[in-house]
Amino acid sequence: MKLENIEFLINGYGTIRLGGTGHVPCAAIATNEVQLLVALARDADETLPALLRRLDKALGDVLNGGAPVDEINGMPYRPAGRSKRTKRARPL
Repeated sequence: MKLENIEFLINGYGTIRLGGTGHVPCAAIATNEVQLLVALARDADETLPALLRRLDKALGDVLNGGAPVDEINGMPYRPAGRSKRTKRARPL
């Protein structure tokens, strides 16, 4: 699997974080020194390779002038062909 945008970012231009954050049990987050670039919430049935591919695509869009993507704080990213995200139950 080739993840050119992730590789570019982690080669000195930013950070990738995978894991739980807040109310999201699994997330993929990309930042640079200045701002959040991409924050994706992993779907219940999404594999890790699929999440990484989605992160790489979203990151490429942002690095090429697109707006930052934030699924965790209410700005969903839905690439063409991707169905609407189902609402997650919040933990008690």
